[in-house]
Amino acid sequence: MTRTPTFLIVAGLFALSACSSGEDDNAALPPNAMQTEENALSSPSNNASTPDRPGNDDILEDQTTAPHVGNAIPTALRGRWGMVPKDCTSLHGDAKGLLEISVNALMFFESRGTLKRIREQEPTRIRADFTFAGEGMTWDNSMTFTVQDNGQTLIRQDQRPEEGAPGLYHYTRCKA
Repeated sequence: MTRTPTFLIVAGLFALSACSSGEDDNAALPPNAMQTEENALSSPSNNASTPDRPGNDDILEDQTTAPHVGNAIPTALRGRWGMVPKDCTSLHGDAKGLLEISVNALMFFESRGTLKRIREQEPTRIRADFTFAGEGMTWDNSMTFTVQDNGQTLIRQDQRPEEGAPGLYHYTRCKA
């Protein structure tokens, strides 16, 4: 009788070990690391376009638009942007209007957006879908970013703004 429980335990462990390849597809970067140009190029799976999931049709409208254009946010949009001058200079952690844009991510005061799909791309403009996480929640949003005034002004338009939010935001590039 003691063979049956041992057999079941061994069989269960064998079955579980078959479920894992032993590799962690997300091990390239820590969960909160911003991707740089170097690791974006060496790790294409981090920027791979994923198929749209059912239920996201209201967010990812118009499936007939141009296919995945690239896998990185244009260089002209990258950097630190503030809604007010103090967002760029505060050392007290209260820069609520600060937006940091990297190769494939957006860092806001209380949330992070990861590039999911690029719908349109030009050197100074991008329309893309992002997956956000912050304050214990996750959500998707489609946004358009446009740089104007010789790279000094960034305009962000949210396709699905939060209730009561304007949907259109203006930022000024932070001085280096």
